[in-house]
Amino acid sequence: MLSMPSKTHMPIPSLPGLPLLGNVFALRKERVELLMRISQEFGDIGAFHFGPRMVPVLNSPELIHQALVDQAAAFARTKTVRALGTPVLGNGVFLSDGEEHLRQRRILAPHFQHSRVLHYAEIMTDCTSRLQETWKAGETINLADEMMRLTLWIISKVLFDADVLGEERELGEVLTYTFRHFADAVTNPLRLPQSWPTPQNRRAHQAINRVNATIYRMIEERRQSGVNRGDFLSNLLHAQDEADSTMLSNQQARNEILSLFVAGHETTATALTWCWYLLSQHPEIYARMREEGDRVLAGRLPTMADLPNLPYSLQVFKETLRLYPPVYAFTRGAVVPVRLGNYYIPKGTSVVISPYTLHRRSKYFLDPERFDPERFDPLQEKKLVRYSYIPFGTGSHICLGMHFALLEGHLLLATMAQRLTFEFVGSGPIEPEPLLTLRPKGQILMRVRQR
Repeated sequence: MLSMPSKTHMPIPSLPGLPLLGNVFALRKERVELLMRISQEFGDIGAFHFGPRMVPVLNSPELIHQALVDQAAAFARTKTVRALGTPVLGNGVFLSDGEEHLRQRRILAPHFQHSRVLHYAEIMTDCTSRLQETWKAGETINLADEMMRLTLWIISKVLFDADVLGEERELGEVLTYTFRHFADAVTNPLRLPQSWPTPQNRRAHQAINRVNATIYRMIEERRQSGVNRGDFLSNLLHAQDEADSTMLSNQQARNEILSLFVAGHETTATALTWCWYLLSQHPEIYARMREEGDRVLAGRLPTMADLPNLPYSLQVFKETLRLYPPVYAFTRGAVVPVRLGNYYIPKGTSVVISPYTLHRRSKYFLDPERFDPERFDPLQEKKLVRYSYIPFGTGSHICLGMHFALLEGHLLLATMAQRLTFEFVGSGPIEPEPLLTLRPKGQILMRVRQR
């Protein structure tokens, strides 16, 4: 039930800003710093101004629970995100709301059940092992690029049963440009319509057309053959909505597949890059993770059966997601007036939820800037305040691929730690670059040491 606003409410504190423009320049150039400043100055809730409009940032488990769970019906994807995202992703599960979103989740959710996800473990370890063989001992690699290659390869095998190792660089560059264009547009109050033939818009259209051509070709080939190859695309094309027995059209299948392709590629690659960088800066944690793998695996590739005996590797991955959640911030728009705690949110107001700032509040995480996988020791993890750790979101829009991402991160860390060590040789420290995901800025140069 929605909580209707009362006549008495507390004002939402906000940062000072420029007339008419508000905090737009900081939002575009120093987004993470802006969000952290709000968190540090105001705590549970504070606001910035996007042009003349006030944008509250919800920064406590209680307010986030109210907005995303208790009163989720009062919030929807913002008009700006839908307008900019729909040309890329269509009305897929990541942009839809209401009954359409529930229908899409009914169709997709069975494919992300834990038992289904376990089937992909062998693909993950096989791709990782094969990629490692392309690195020479003592070679310096840009780890960010290599993790993008790896996760693109894995998600392509899982979704399409396709081996794209030879064309991953082009697809990666296409997706990267699309993300940059989206991130720039969503924070620009003076953006030109996407239909205008500016050089940036033309290049963005060309980029998404390149991806569309590949996906539609795969869909049509699968329809024509009628063969279920056991991959996600085959299963999706044969799936029916249990409520009305309808099947997906080619366009609907494209929307869902592309959404999963983008999420399964970009977010995990970003998290893994941060993870190896953090390990390279904390040799004692790196050594403990390797020792665990040596003791359990003795040089062989991990299997699903091994993962319960490799808990520290998963703790390392979860702690990385705390410090550098790939989806570092997201928005919701109030479709009706709503009261959150003691604060009134008018209809049409966009609110921001930032896992990045929430995960760095000392109220919920002692010494929050410290990289400490012990926080996610099973006994310690149970003590976390509910909704204080949300790298995958929460509520009805919680990430469908959460189990897939945790399995992938766990397996890839254990697999690579068995065979090699990464030695950071870049000029650190590395700063975050907030695009569509929270990427490390610049190249992450690592020297590969064979073990």
